[in-house]
Amino acid sequence: MNSSPESRRFTACVMRSLDTLRLECPEAYLRACGSLAGLRVALEVDGERIVLGISHERIALLPAGTPADISASTMRTTIDDLYQGRSTTEQAILSDAVLLKGSIDNLASFHDALLDYVRGAVRCPSFPALMAAYRSPPIR
Repeated sequence: MNSSPESRRFTACVMRSLDTLRLECPEAYLRACGSLAGLRVALEVDGERIVLGISHERIALLPAGTPADISASTMRTTIDDLYQGRSTTEQAILSDAVLLKGSIDNLASFHDALLDYVRGAVRCPSFPALMAAYRSPPIR
């Protein structure tokens, strides 16, 4: 993983969002964990990559370079389009704005976990502020 401010910002946002989900909507967090238990998931935004290791009860940041079972990559603009409702997840995937790699079974598990994450996120009072902080221009 690159150690640029944007990279640290992406990593921090992901980890804060997962901690928030765990604290404010634990049932969604545990469902997402259960869907991905035993897998490693790489998330990449604008070329900045992190890898998460998932157990039945916890999602943890793994060292840079750790191989992944599932990879999802996109751009910040795509995240903003999804958040603002200008695109659906299906449209983003079909147009290659979101690229997914993994076995069919693992990608199906990722889909289920992503739905659990989103369903939980909309129930967390802290998520709007987290998204606002992520979407704000980076401090240079």
